[in-house]
Amino acid sequence: MLRDIVYGYRILKKSPLATAVTILALALGIGANILVFITVNAVLLHPYPYPNLDRIVTLWGTQAKSGVSRAAVSGADLEDWKRQSRSFEALAAYESATVNITGVDQGGSDHPVPVQAARVGPGFFQTFGMKPAIGRTFADTGEESTNPRVAVLSYSLWRARFASAPDVTGKVISLAGQSYTIAGVMPDDFDFPLAAQVWLPLVQTPAEQADRVFHNLLAIGKLKPDVTPRQAGAEIRTIAASLEREFPKTNENWSASVEPLRQMGEEITNRFIEVLMIATLFLLVLAGVNVANIQLAQAINRRKTILIEASLGASRLRIARSLCVQSLLLSLAGGAAALIAAVWMNDFNRGAIPAMVFQLVPGLRQLRVDSTVVLSTLALSLLTGILCSIPAIIHLAWRSSPALTESLSQNSRSVIGDSGHRLRNLLVIGEVAMALLLLVGAGAMVNTFQHMLLLNLGFNSSNVLTAQISLTKQAYPDDPRIASFYDRVLSSASNIPGVRAASIETDDGTAADFKIEGRADPQPGEPRPDIRIVDPHFFQTMEMPLIAGRALDDQDTPRSTQVIVIGKSLAEHYWPNADPIGHRVRFGLAPWLTIVGVAGDTIQWFTNQPEPAAYTSYLQKPALNAEVLLRTTGDPTLIQNAVLAKVRAIDSSEPIYQMKTMERVYNDERSGVQAAARMMQNNAGIALFLAITGIYGVICYFVSQRTREIGIRIAVGAATSDIMKLTLGEAWRVAGIGLAIGVPATYLLMRVLSSALYNVVVVKWTTFAELTALLTAAALLAAYIPARRAAAVDPVVALRVD
Repeated sequence: MLRDIVYGYRILKKSPLATAVTILALALGIGANILVFITVNAVLLHPYPYPNLDRIVTLWGTQAKSGVSRAAVSGADLEDWKRQSRSFEALAAYESATVNITGVDQGGSDHPVPVQAARVGPGFFQTFGMKPAIGRTFADTGEESTNPRVAVLSYSLWRARFASAPDVTGKVISLAGQSYTIAGVMPDDFDFPLAAQVWLPLVQTPAEQADRVFHNLLAIGKLKPDVTPRQAGAEIRTIAASLEREFPKTNENWSASVEPLRQMGEEITNRFIEVLMIATLFLLVLAGVNVANIQLAQAINRRKTILIEASLGASRLRIARSLCVQSLLLSLAGGAAALIAAVWMNDFNRGAIPAMVFQLVPGLRQLRVDSTVVLSTLALSLLTGILCSIPAIIHLAWRSSPALTESLSQNSRSVIGDSGHRLRNLLVIGEVAMALLLLVGAGAMVNTFQHMLLLNLGFNSSNVLTAQISLTKQAYPDDPRIASFYDRVLSSASNIPGVRAASIETDDGTAADFKIEGRADPQPGEPRPDIRIVDPHFFQTMEMPLIAGRALDDQDTPRSTQVIVIGKSLAEHYWPNADPIGHRVRFGLAPWLTIVGVAGDTIQWFTNQPEPAAYTSYLQKPALNAEVLLRTTGDPTLIQNAVLAKVRAIDSSEPIYQMKTMERVYNDERSGVQAAARMMQNNAGIALFLAITGIYGVICYFVSQRTREIGIRIAVGAATSDIMKLTLGEAWRVAGIGLAIGVPATYLLMRVLSSALYNVVVVKWTTFAELTALLTAAALLAAYIPARRAAAVDPVVALRVD
């Protein structure tokens, strides 16, 4: 084997240009796959780094009648699940919140800073089986019930706010206006719920523990070793059915489900990753075909040497092994170069991910080149090297003895050369077809992203500044105080120079239990509105049209009739030939709301579908958390400092945070589609390069094999144009067959791609035609250089060619 390696190295060293091109092709193909595999490994295969991940599950409330498959659960229901189930080692509740931290700013500022918190119940940390990096968690002493004023910090918060101080345990911090003692610090890999920076005990009053109406808790559990998620799900559904019979008023139609934590990933992101993985595999196949072509050409050029070795007793296995070793040397070199480039590219790609996306997609924090990635790269390189050597092995090492003898005795085109040329043509035909597929796929992804950028969202997102405010329950315990705070914020912000309008909005979730007075409950699949709590000037600020009735106004107070404005699609679905104004609706057991207006729909930027929405007045139902919306006459970012000062003047203990333009918010949300389009563009560029080099190689080989014939043609009077036609005709034949196969195949695969990506992919016939023409032109251009070389052949020299 060592002798084969040394011999293979010497052979490759004799053709430095071909070797460099081969390694580059492999590096491009393998490198693209490494980058996608890093994402697949982190997001799909190992989204969470917890031990016994297969036993960690999430528990959800479900309502088949309303089409709800993942809903929060009530405190009383969860307590019954804990008490009656036998499938879990641990079962805990948690809820996410934003709290303000003060008193630990290393810069000396006393201004509160918002952090993402999770209030967690007993058994939460035991579920994940990860020990703290410093100190302890609550469960070590059962401190949740005896002393609720303790906190566990995330590694990032400890590093950023406490300068990685090793003696952080025992220190007191202020969170949400209350003092907490730091119990410990979790390791850097612990990240649940996503982006949580501090964990606090979840303390419920007896009334909250007995409540079955308010579904506000999420549940996480760890199965016993001999229990499957399906068995646990069946048990929980049985318990839920029993609770439905026992408490029909609150639990009617409510069931439950159990899902592995691994399945909690963001479905749309996962689907895009799967499509990119398939595309990069196509690219690797294309690179492999290109390399196999080069290897086959080089091996055929050395056919006499190989045939002499066979005549002197070298076995076919020995010849095949030598060819395979040469291919493996190339693929390992390409894999090493790809791995080095992937390390740098991964760091660059991770840095380009918006911060908010880390809070939506599990596993993104795990994007790294680890031992799994290195071993996978090695395996992929070895497999690629072996497969790339197969064409040369088949056409040289495994031919019959008569063919070998005949090839050895011929002075020009051999039997092996003819068959090898045919195989090389077939490989390039496949290259052209796959290159067209990747080109059109990239064009479709770019069209899709551009379409999303130009989509009319139903409101004007330009010149709007957004910011978040999260009030504390301790400082604002009742609705009048909450409404008063936001009244002052809106009034003050409206006076900032450059502000045209100011509003607030709170997303109150989708109405799982939606009722229309005098009608049967909506059927599964019928639209349920997203409930948005807004101020009376919201539609003016967002420049949304009012289609019928009136908007919310200042007269809609807690003492007046409870009112609501619904979206156009909701009105058209439930009142297709009638006026919805004056009808009443309700959500769950909340009071009835009278419809006073119909507003234009907002459009979901990804699906391009109307979002059924309902708008209630914050004066009638204020919320602690709200998004401030400020429409400006110019650049919204210029008023950020003024907005911050106004809010601090009203209440310095309540921070305003995440200030960004609405256009940036949507750009961040669309960043995943943009990244997918960018990766597809890169793949398409590589595919085009490989297709060009493949056609160039085939025509060069065609010219070299027919040099004597070309010399004879020229000697008997063939014109330069005749030789050019002969050579370019060969290129057009190969490219034409590849396009003939690629066009219908690409069309069908684009239909599959669109279906896989929720029918949002935009495939334009103009783009299809333009990219087909581009590939055709590139193919002919690649053939032009060797064609010119063939036309300039000296007949005297050509006739002497052996």
